[in-house]
Parts: sequence; C-alpha cells; structure tokens
Amino acid sequence: MNATLGTTPHSNWQELAPLLQALGCDAKEPETWYKHHESLPEGYLILAYTQPQLALVHAMERGQEPAKALQEWEEGANALIALYKKNRRRAVLINSHTAGSNLKGLAAALSNHWNVEIPLSISADSGRERPVNPYFQLIATFAVQQNHHLTGLLSQLEACTLPVNNEETAPKTKLDINALYHGISELYQEKDRYEALTKQYESLEKENQQITQQLPKAQEELERARQQSQEQKSAFEAENQLVIEQLHLVQEELESTLQAHKNEEKATEKLSAEIDALKTTQTKADAEKKQRAEELNKLSASLKTAESQYQKSRSEAKRLQQELEQTRQQGQQGTSALEAENQLIIEQLHLVQEELERQLIHKHALENQVKELTQDQDHALAAANNQINRLQNELNRIKDSAAWKAVAPVRAMGRPFKRTPPEKRKLKKQAEQLQSTQYFDAAWYLNTYPDVAESQANPAEHYLKFGAQEGRNPGPEFDTQWYVQANPDVQESGINPLIHFLNHGQEEGRAPNPRVQNSLPSPQEAK
Repeated sequence: MNATLGTTPHSNWQELAPLLQALGCDAKEPETWYKHHESLPEGYLILAYTQPQLALVHAMERGQEPAKALQEWEEGANALIALYKKNRRRAVLINSHTAGSNLKGLAAALSNHWNVEIPLSISADSGRERPVNPYFQLIATFAVQQNHHLTGLLSQLEACTLPVNNEETAPKTKLDINALYHGISELYQEKDRYEALTKQYESLEKENQQITQQLPKAQEELERARQQSQEQKSAFEAENQLVIEQLHLVQEELESTLQAHKNEEKATEKLSAEIDALKTTQTKADAEKKQRAEELNKLSASLKTAESQYQKSRSEAKRLQQELEQTRQQGQQGTSALEAENQLIIEQLHLVQEELERQLIHKHALENQVKELTQDQDHALAAANNQINRLQNELNRIKDSAAWKAVAPVRAMGRPFKRTPPEKRKLKKQAEQLQSTQYFDAAWYLNTYPDVAESQANPAEHYLKFGAQEGRNPGPEFDTQWYVQANPDVQESGINPLIHFLNHGQEEGRAPNPRVQNSLPSPQEAK
C-alpha cells in the first residue's frame, strides 16, 4: 500500500506515527509539499490538520510569533481543502489531534473508507498527550477567537473531515496576542536567568567551601616557603661575599695584565717603527732598481746601435772588397794606385774593427756591472724581506698571546673615539655615488673581472682605487680609456674618469663612450 502525508504547519503529526508506519506512508516534508506541487504523488493521500489553537502553541514553543504562525496555518488549511476537493476518491481529511488519541478508530475508519486492511500495532506509550503550556494555550485561544473568518474555514474542515471523534469548540475572547506573548517570553527568560544564577551561586558556594578547607594547608606551605626563602637569603649573602672576593682577585690580575699589555704595546710600537724604516729602505731600493733598469735599457739601446753600425761597416767592407776585385780585373794599369787605395781601405777596416771590439768590451763590462748591481739589490731585498717577516711573526706572536687577548676590552674602549680618515670618507661617498648611477654595474664588473670577485673586494671601491688606473670599465655604458684619451684634461686633473663624467662631463655634453658622438669638444680640443 502506498500513501503520502500532508499536514498543516506546526502540527503534531508524529502522533500518527504507528498508523503511518502501518500504511507505509511517505512523511517527507509533510507541511510544505502540497502548497506548490506540480504533480501529485501516486497512491492515497492522508491530509491531516491540527486545530489552530494547538498549532499556535507548537509554533510559540519553537519561538515563533503567533500572528505569523496563524497566517501560515490558515494558508496550509486552505491548500489542504482545495487538494481534498480535487482528489476525493483517494484523499481523506483527518484531525490529527483527535485521531491521534484514537488510532484504532482512525484505522477502522480508513479501512472502511478505502476497503483495505491496516495492520496497526500500538505501543503502550502511544495516545498520551504531552503537557501544553497554559500561557501559550491561552494566547492561542484568544488569537483564534479574534480571527473571525476562521469560523468558515473550520466549518469546511469539519465538513470534510473523516469522522473519528467529536471536537470541542474553544471559547472566543479578544486579547492582545503579541503583547501577551512577549511578556510571557520575558518571564520565561527571567526564570532561565534566575535558574542559571542559582546554579552559579551554588557552584561558587562549593568553591568557597573548598578554598576554606584548603586555606590552612596553604598557610602552612607559605610558612615553609618563608623559612626556605630565609635560608636561601643567607646562602646568597655568603655566595655574594665569595663573589666579591673573587672579583678583587680578578681586578688585581687585570691590573697586572694591563701593565704587561702596556709593555707589549711599547715593544709593538718599536717593531712597527722598524718595519716602517725597512719599508722605506725597500722603497728606496725599488727606486734604485728602477733607475738601474732604465740605465740598463739605455745601454742595451746603445749596444744595439753599435751592433747596427758594425753590421753596416761589415757590409761596406764587403762592398769595397768587391769593388777592389773588379778594379784588379780591369787591367794592370793603375796597379800601384789601387794597391795604395786598397791599403788605405784595409787600414780603415782595422780601425772599425778595433772600435767594434772596444764597444763589445764596454758592453760586457756594463752587463757585468748591471748583474752585480742586480745581485746586490736582490740580496738587500731578501734581507729586508727576512727582517720584515721576522718582525711580522713577532707582532703576530704578541697578538696571539693571552695578555694581548685579555686586554681586548681595554683596547675596544678607545676605538669608538677614533675618527674615520678623510680619504676613507671620500672613498665611501664616491662609491655610493657610483652605485646610484646607471653607468656603474656591480654585477657586470664582477663577471667581467673575475680577479675582483675572487678578492671579495667592494666593486665600486676597487674601480675607484685600482680599476680606472688599470683601464677597466665600470659598466657596458662607460669606456674609461676612450674617455681619458678623448678628454686629456681629465687625465691632467687626476680625477677618476667616471666621477669626472658624473660631476662635470655629463653637464658639459661629453660622451661616455665612442658609440655616443654628441659630445662637445674638450677644453684642450677647443684651444
């Protein structure tokens, strides 16, 4: 058997559960499906309504206002009546409240109406009415009585209802439904708050009793803690006295270490002075070596010139010998004159040969002299380097000593008052200027010159100190050598080429590389 249940809103259709189970009834959304149905379900239709008073009580228990709930019930009741009238053969209209109190009678009535057997099994708890809030019941009764046009609707429902039990009529009395509902709701809310406060008070009272019971124990623990604190205080005072005595010992040790440090500083200053003197000597030796190298270059040039003259003389002698041979072949006439001329040429050749031999002897003497000077200079440099290494090792030994490390805080006290030299400040400022311009590319500089990257030097500072002098470019947009050659006044000024371009050349219209040819002539070219 197939049946579908439809009920008015806020009905207690669960009272019909045993009967619905026996009928195999579909109770899915029974309060709404029939309002906007396009096609009705197959089988029988059980259309159940609840008296408006009970529907309003159920709605108010769920927190809904009675006026709105009554309007919804009225719309649902009209829809059920219309559905019943269109489907009288397979639909029945029942009062769910009265039928729920007599399920056996309802089952018998349905069996007679549809000519079917209904195997109904009723438990002992079925048919019991749940208690109804009297305040909500009063509000519901007044609301129904005030809605006069419900009388006709109730009459239609009673006329269409399958008879099971007789229904009672509620008294009609006018009353402000919403005001009464809100007042009763506030009373119930106050009651709930009172019950919550009562429970909270009882809980606090229990906690107070527990705290009162635990108070003596806490006082005993506090007294023990006070005694332990007194004992710890005595121990701390003794330990503090011991620490003070150790601090005095440490202070005496530091004073002796400081004195030793002062002595070592004097020795270090002396070693530094000796190192500076040796560096000065080495600088002079380097200058002398450079001068002697220049003299050697000049002598080498003179020797090359003499060798060239010697080759020319030999060529001339060969030419003269060839002419002499030709002269002898011409005849015997003028033999004596030719012999005299030949003798003269031979004498000239001997003079040239003697001159060349003297030049060669002088060259060998100069080479020996340069070799001796180079050896002497190498010995002097080796001795100076040995002395520098010895002094540097001595200085490193002093810095690695425990006394030097112990007075590191004393040395650190004087460092904050040391000012940065003007050269370093200028270098730092110029490096910041380079890094802010498009003509200096640090990544390009390090990739182009790997030796700079290996030295881990700051690329901007490296270009300012060494790169420009070595002809290196700060980036792909600036050509250092071309800029100096195109502007001789830049080399005379001694200013870094890129710094000159940023501070002066750019404003004067000078080009940063040969690809840009819109620069004005330099001051030297203008002359």
